[in-house]
Amino acid sequence: MKTLIIKDGITKIRNKEFYGCDYEEIIIPDSVKEIGDQAFLYCHLSGTLTLPNELKVIGDNAFMSCNFTGDLRLPESLSKVGESAFSSLSYLSGSLTIPQSLTEIPNRCFFMSNFGGLLYLHDGVTFIGEGAFNNCI
Repeated sequence: MKTLIIKDGITKIRNKEFYGCDYEEIIIPDSVKEIGDQAFLYCHLSGTLTLPNELKVIGDNAFMSCNFTGDLRLPESLSKVGESAFSSLSYLSGSLTIPQSLTEIPNRCFFMSNFGGLLYLHDGVTFIGEGAFNNCI
């Protein structure tokens, strides 16, 4: 099994850091507070994506055109998600839950994402950007 383990103590994953990576599993420690723009763009992950419990920011296009299975759980600590952060996802077979801490869903955030489960939005969402959920299957 090919696993990427990001060292505990790392607080930010830089822009384009793992662009085009191919792993079965990615372990991101709770010390990571920010994932930069295009950090995992075109990444192939054959397992579930688990985001850190203390994550605050996900940059533009951070997980664009990635594929992985299972649910996508955005942590309650998340305060900002960039444009197209999860657009063009493939094979997301579970549900998507928007945490209470996230009140704005930016433009094209989940544009053309293929997820087969339920979408859970809370009453505190005040803004859904242009094309945020367009062409979701």
